[in-house]
Amino acid sequence: MKKRLLSMILAISMILTILPVNAITALAADDMSGACGDGLTYTMIQNGDGTDTYTLAITKSGTGTGAMTDYSYSSGYKPVPWYAECDKITKVTIAGATSIGKSAFEDCHKLADVTISGSVTSIGEEAFEGCNALTNTSISNILKEATSIGEGAFRGCTSLTSVEIPKSVTSIGVAAFGQCSNLTSVKILGTITSIAASTFIDCGKLNNFDIPVSVTSIGNWAFARCSGLAGIEIPEKVTSIGNHAFENCTSLTTIKIPDSVTSIGESAFNGCSSLRQVDLPCVIPTISQGAFNNANTRFYYPGYAKDFNAQVGQIATGNTGMQTYLVCCYRDVLFDANGGSFADSSTRKKVEKIWRETKLTQGQVDSIGAPKQSGKIFLGWNTTANATTTINPIYGDTADGTIYYAVYKDAVPAAVTITGLDGTTVKAGEAKDFTVNVTPNDDTIDKVTFVTTSGEVQWSNDSGNTWTTVSGDVDYSDLTGKQFRVVPAADAANGTVTVTVTAKKADGTEIAKTATFTVTAREHATVAINNLNGETIKQNKAHTFTVTVTAHDDSGEATLKFDNIAGLTYNDAAVTNAGITVALTDQPATLTFTLTPDAEGAGKTLTATLNNGATDTATYTVSEYEHAKVTIDGLGTDLKQGESKDFTVKVDPKDDSGNATIDFGNKNSEIQYKNGEDWKPMPSGGLKINLSNGEKTYDFRITPKNDGENQKLTATVKKDNTKLGEAEKSYNVSKYVDAVVKIDDLSGTVETDTEKEFTVTVTANDDAGKNVTAKAGFTGPAGATITLKKVQYRFGDSGEWQDGMQELNGMNLDINRLELPFNYLPNITYKLTVTFAAAGNYKFDVSLTKKDAAEAFTSDSAEVTVTKKEEPVTPGGGSTGGGENPGENPGGDSGNTNPTPKPDEKPDRKIKIDGGIVEVNGKEVKPDEDGNITVKKGDEITITVDKSKISDAQVFDQWVIKPDSVLNEVDPKSEKISFTMPAEDVTIEAMTRDASIEDDGPGILGTGALIATGVVGGAALLYQGHMLGTELYLRYLLPHGAVIPQNRAELAVLLWQDAENPEPVSTTLYSDISDEDSAIQQAARWAVENDLMEQLDAEEHPDHFDPFVPVTFSDSIRAWKKAQELKK
Repeated sequence: MKKRLLSMILAISMILTILPVNAITALAADDMSGACGDGLTYTMIQNGDGTDTYTLAITKSGTGTGAMTDYSYSSGYKPVPWYAECDKITKVTIAGATSIGKSAFEDCHKLADVTISGSVTSIGEEAFEGCNALTNTSISNILKEATSIGEGAFRGCTSLTSVEIPKSVTSIGVAAFGQCSNLTSVKILGTITSIAASTFIDCGKLNNFDIPVSVTSIGNWAFARCSGLAGIEIPEKVTSIGNHAFENCTSLTTIKIPDSVTSIGESAFNGCSSLRQVDLPCVIPTISQGAFNNANTRFYYPGYAKDFNAQVGQIATGNTGMQTYLVCCYRDVLFDANGGSFADSSTRKKVEKIWRETKLTQGQVDSIGAPKQSGKIFLGWNTTANATTTINPIYGDTADGTIYYAVYKDAVPAAVTITGLDGTTVKAGEAKDFTVNVTPNDDTIDKVTFVTTSGEVQWSNDSGNTWTTVSGDVDYSDLTGKQFRVVPAADAANGTVTVTVTAKKADGTEIAKTATFTVTAREHATVAINNLNGETIKQNKAHTFTVTVTAHDDSGEATLKFDNIAGLTYNDAAVTNAGITVALTDQPATLTFTLTPDAEGAGKTLTATLNNGATDTATYTVSEYEHAKVTIDGLGTDLKQGESKDFTVKVDPKDDSGNATIDFGNKNSEIQYKNGEDWKPMPSGGLKINLSNGEKTYDFRITPKNDGENQKLTATVKKDNTKLGEAEKSYNVSKYVDAVVKIDDLSGTVETDTEKEFTVTVTANDDAGKNVTAKAGFTGPAGATITLKKVQYRFGDSGEWQDGMQELNGMNLDINRLELPFNYLPNITYKLTVTFAAAGNYKFDVSLTKKDAAEAFTSDSAEVTVTKKEEPVTPGGGSTGGGENPGENPGGDSGNTNPTPKPDEKPDRKIKIDGGIVEVNGKEVKPDEDGNITVKKGDEITITVDKSKISDAQVFDQWVIKPDSVLNEVDPKSEKISFTMPAEDVTIEAMTRDASIEDDGPGILGTGALIATGVVGGAALLYQGHMLGTELYLRYLLPHGAVIPQNRAELAVLLWQDAENPEPVSTTLYSDISDEDSAIQQAARWAVENDLMEQLDAEEHPDHFDPFVPVTFSDSIRAWKKAQELKK
C-alpha cells in the first residue's frame, strides 16, 4: 500500500509539471478521450443519471494488436490516463482489446460493471486490484476468453462471492484472488498445474473449492487463513505442499496426504485447530518443522507398526503428536473353526489391517461367518481352544496375531405345533382362528409353508384388522407377530379338512404338522318379495312393497337386481341395472320399494335376484287407475234467489291421494263451506282437502245471486291444477218473493163505542220461517181511545179461528202500538175487534221489517171514519128506561137478555178443569161435559189430582194454570192446590210424565216461563209478540193436535214418534232415566245419535240426558226441522 501511495504522489506531480493549464482544465471536462494501447482509444462519458459518475469506453480502431498499455505508479511505467476520474468510474466497456494492461483499473472502487466484446486473453497484474464493487457477473465477462490471470489481478475485490475460472485459463498468478474476503466458492475448469503462492490467502469465507486433479504443487500461503475451509481433497498428482499452505485454516477437520506427496513445508497445517485426522501415505514424505503443530490431531498410517517405525526419520521436530509416535497402524486377528469348517471349507479366517487401538467391529466378526460341525451348534468364540463359554471379540483389545477358537454345543432339532383346529367344526366360508408355533431350537428354519385341503390359510399382523392369504413359501422370520386363520371354501360340502404347516430347514430337511377339523356346508343368502305377489295394484300409482334379504350364513355385501326396473324406485331414486348393495348382517334386511306401473294387465311378474343366484318372483295384476269420484247431494232442483241451500259434496279419492282442492269455479262467490259450527266464505282458490283421508263428505251452502232456469253447479276436485274428478248438478233459481201484509174490512164509517171487526193477513211467500217483525197501530184524533176488544188468529186461508193474546184485550191501541217479532214467519191472518171512544178519522197501518233491517219492506194501511153514536129517544123524551115519568124505563129485566147485576151481586166465573177433582167452598163440584164449572169471584177453590185418569205408566208432574195470578198462589208441583177465585176465568190442566223419568229437574212450565199479565207497556207487548210469533210458527210446523213439548224428554219422544219409533244403535241406558229400556230411553238415545239433540254435559256426565230441562219454542223448531230433513 505504501508503494502504491508513493506511486500516486509521483504520478500526480509529474502530470502537473508537464501539462499546460488548459490540459488540466480539460481533465475536468465532461468528456475525456485518448489512446490506451495498440490501436485502442478510450472515452470518458459522464453518466446521465444526475450523478458525478462516468462510463469508460475502450474501443479498437485501425490495425493495432489491441493490446492495452501496462500502467503503474512505479518508475518506468505510464500512469493510467483516467486516474483523476478513477474513483468516479462505475462502468467499463471494452471492444476489440486482446489484453487488459497492468493496473488498468486498480482502485476503481465504484467500478461494478465490466462488459467485454471480443477476445481478451490476458489479464494484467493488479488489473482490477481494489475494485471492491466488482460483481460476479462482471468477472465472468472479464474471464470468458482469458488464458492467464496476472499476479494480484483481483486482489481485494471484496464484492466477489463466487468465481468460475474457464477451461481456457492455464495459469493463475500469485495472490490473484488474495484478500477477497467475501469469496465463498471458486471453481477452476481448466488444467492448471499449480496453485501459486497466496492465490487465496485471507479468503476467510471460502468453503467450496476443489483442487483440480492436474495440480502438482500447492504454493506457499496458498490457502493461508481460509478459516471457512472445512474440507479439501489433495489430488493424487500433488508432490509438494508449500510452507504455510493451509496455516490457520481453523475449520479444516480431516486431510488425506496422497502417496504422491514427497514434501510438506514448514507450518503447512499450523494453527488448524479443528484438524482431528490426518491420513498418511505408506511412504512417509519429508515433513518440515511445525507442519502439524497440533497435539489434538490423530495420524493414520496404512501399514503395520514396524513399517512406520522404519520411516520416522522423515518427520522433523516440532510436529506435536507425531513426535510421540501416537500413530494408528494395522494389526491382524485369526479365527479358528476348532474342529469344524467355514462355508468355504476352510478351517481358519483372518481379519486384516485393524487399526491400532481400534477394536474389532461386529461387522468384521460377522464377516467371518459361523463355522459348522456335525451334530453341533456354534455358540461363539473364545481365545482358549475347546472352551464351553464364549467371549465377544469386539470387546477385547486384541494384539496383532490373536487367535479366537469356535465354541459349540450339542444340537436340539426344530418343532412345529398347531393348536385350536383339531376336532373343531367350522362353517363353510367362515374363518376359524388357530395358533402356529414353529420353534427352530438349534436348527435353522429358512421357509415355512401352509397348505389346506379346502379354502385358504390367512394371516394378519394388525390384530385381525387386515387378513392376507398365505401362499407358497414364506420366510420363517415373517411369522413373528402373526395371527392365523383358515377359511374353508364357501361352497364346501360337509366333510373334513386338513391344514398342514411345513418348516423347511436350511439343510434342506423338513418338519411338518397336520391338523384336522370338520366342515359343515353353509346356507347362502336368500331373497323374498313381500306385499306384491297376488296383489292388484293401480296403473300409474305408486305401490309400496318390500324385499327381504336374509343373510343366513353369508356376510359382507350382496347385490340385489331386478329383471324389470321400469317404474321401480328405492329411496326416492330410480333403480338401475347396477342393482342395490345390501349389507348381510345377523338380522334380515328389509328394503322398501315403490312400483309405479305404466300399463295395466294380469299376470305381470317381477323377479329379484342376488348375485349368489338366489331369486324370488312376484306375480301381480295392474288395474286401470281410477281418479277421484265426486258426488253432489242435497242440492235439489229448485232454489230461491238470495235464499241459502245446504248441500254436500262427497269425494271418494279412489286411487288419488295427497292434497287437493274442491272448487266451484265462478260459483265460488255464492258458496260457503262449513268449518266446525261456522260457515265461512269459499276460498278463491278452492277448499283444500286431503285425499289421503279416504272418502269424506263436505258441507256447503249456496246462496244464489241471480234467478234463472237450468243453472249448473260444478264441483271440481283438482290436484296441482290437474282435474281429478267433478260432479255437476242443474237447478232452477226462482225469484225471491217477499212477504205481503194486507188489511181487510177496515173502511167506511163506524159509530163510537161500536165494535169493529177487521183482519190483517200476512202472506209469507219466500219469507216463510224468516225472522220478521210486524208493527201495527192506529192514529187518530188527539187523546182518542181505541180499545182492543179481542184478537183471534188462524193459519193459512181457512181453518178455525183461535183465541190469542187474551192478555192484550182492553189495550188502548192508540197509546200502545203492537210490535210482534216472528222468529219464523208463517202465513197467518189476525182478526181484531176494536171500539172507538171518540168520533173522528182514524188510520190503521201495519208493516213488516226483516231482522237487522232499518226499514220495512212491505206495509198496508186502512182508514175509517168514526161518528158519534146516536142515543135512541122515547116518545116522552129522555132515556129508554122505565119510570114514572114518560120515557122512563120502568125497571126490571123485562126484555133484557143481559141484565145488569145488582151492586152486591158477584158475576159468574168459569173454571175449566182437566185431570182434577174440584171443591168449591169445601164441596166437590162436577164439571159439565166441556170440563167447565161456574163459580163466583172470591170462592175458595181446592183442586186435587184425579189419579183415576192417569195410567200406570204415567205419574203426575205439575199443574198448568192460567192466569198467572193463580200460579203465584200455589205450588204447581203439588198434587193438591188451593186458591181464591179471581175476577177472571181460570184454566187448570194436570200434566203427567213417564213413570221412568226421574223428577230431578224443574217443572215443565216454571213461573218464570209464563207471561206476566200484570206488565203493561211496549216491553211486555214486544216479548208477548215474540213469544206468540214463535209459538204460532211451532204450532204451524207440528201436526194438527200435537202438544207443544215443554222439556227435553217430551221433545225427544215427539221427534222419535214422528219418525215411527226407530231402534237406536246404542244400547247404553242413561242413568237419569229409568233402568228399563223405556220409550223415553229409546227416544233420547235415538235423538242424540242422529244429532237432533245433544247431551248438555257430555264431558262431566256422559251417562246423563237431563230429561226435565225445559226447552224453548226455538229449540223445538230447530230440532223438528232437522228431523224432517233426516226423514227426507
